[in-house]
This record gives sequence, C-alpha cells and structure tokens, in this order.
Amino acid sequence: MNSTIIIPDSGPGYLPGARILALLAHPPRASSDKKWRQAELQLCRSVLLARQQIDPAWAQVEQSVVPEHLIYPSLGIEQKLEKLRVLHGHRMAAAHVAIPFFQEALRRGGGDSKTKRRIPTIDSRIQMTIDQEADRQDWLKLQNISLKARFPWDDHNFEQRVFRPSLPVLHLAVAVAVVIDRSQKALRTGSSEEPTSASSDMAGPQISIADFLLDPAYALTAVRLAEEYERLIPDLPKVRIPCVVQLRLG
Repeated sequence: MNSTIIIPDSGPGYLPGARILALLAHPPRASSDKKWRQAELQLCRSVLLARQQIDPAWAQVEQSVVPEHLIYPSLGIEQKLEKLRVLHGHRMAAAHVAIPFFQEALRRGGGDSKTKRRIPTIDSRIQMTIDQEADRQDWLKLQNISLKARFPWDDHNFEQRVFRPSLPVLHLAVAVAVVIDRSQKALRTGSSEEPTSASSDMAGPQISIADFLLDPAYALTAVRLAEEYERLIPDLPKVRIPCVVQLRLG
C-alpha cells in the first residue's frame, strides 16, 4: 500500500526539511503509521533550540513557527536525534547502492535500450558501498577524526537492516544523495558559497543532512527530484519495491 505525504512549500522554512528527514528515518508503510510524525517534531524542536542558541535575539523578533514545535519536550532530544542520524546514514548508504539502477531506468525511459552496458548486481553494489565506507574510515583516521561507521559492515546485515527498510523511500534517499553530491561539486569548483555547516569528506566539502533543515531550497529540490525518480520505480532493474512513500508539494 502506497502512502502519499504532502511536503509544505510555504510556512516555516525548516519544515520541508524536517518532514523529508523524518520520512527517511521512519518510512510509513500504512496510513496509520505515524512514527515519522514524532521524528518530525523532534527535528523541528531541535532546529528551534539551535536557532536560539546560535542567536539569542532570534526569539525576540517575529518568526514563522508552528506552536507544537515550540512546546515539544527538549529533554533527551540529543539521544533521539542520534538515533535519527544513524537511520539517515542507513538511507544514504542505500541510496549509494541504488543510484545506478535509477540511472539505468532513466536511460531506458529516454529510449536508449540497445546499449550493452552491464548492470551491476545489488550484492556487488552493497560490497562496493561497504568497501568505500572502509576507505572513508581510513581517511578519517589520517585526519585524526574518530567517527562510527555509518552502517553495518557485513553484507547480510546491510541488506536486512539498511537496504530493505529503505525501499519505501529509496527514491527520496537517492534524491537527497544527488542534492548533496551536487553541492559537493559546486563547492569544489567554487561556483557555490560554502555554508558554515559544510564539512569535509574524502571528495571535499559538502552540505550535511542538517542543511536540509536550515535551507528549504535543498529540501524542496530533493522533493522535486524524488517525484521524478518515483516515476522510474516500475522500471528499476533488479530492485522491486512493494510500497512507496509518494511525496507531493503543497
């Protein structure tokens, strides 16, 4: 059963990003599944707390804010956000696995069906993703940075705990990954101003998941891409998605 979720394109600037990040963390598999709503409240509250900490004068001027985001309890919110960060790492790993399949579906949709290009298997993409995370961990150690791996490192756990739970929002995960990749390329070439939140990775500085909360343009771009990728789902090679979270701007 597919679920359709409206992503607001007006109102508080933090809300589009909070909603797509909440859906990434907890994709609803039925209309009664509202776990993502709690995640959205946690993300919205965290943004408002951060705004007040960064700029105390922020709370003294008129703002566009949803009242329930102000009154959501802040006690223990860091632990809740850490759980969301883990799930977001899983979704970005699943996107890395899936990107070639979306590219192939897009190519076929453009009428290019005669190429002899070899389509990778899901297992080979999982192994490539695990290997690249190992390379990233080695790079981080050289920078004297200690960070946990973003997902399980064995292929069985990866498929069961990372890839399969990501299927309902795989198109959105790929869209978010593409937006981040584009930002990295723009920052590397100097064609985009580096946000203060940008962090360096192996390929250079890039925006983070947090930027989708801070700048609605990133979130809305991701939703538009996700709508395009959603249309490719029936033609994905090697990937079958039984239920899809459909995103619509409104």
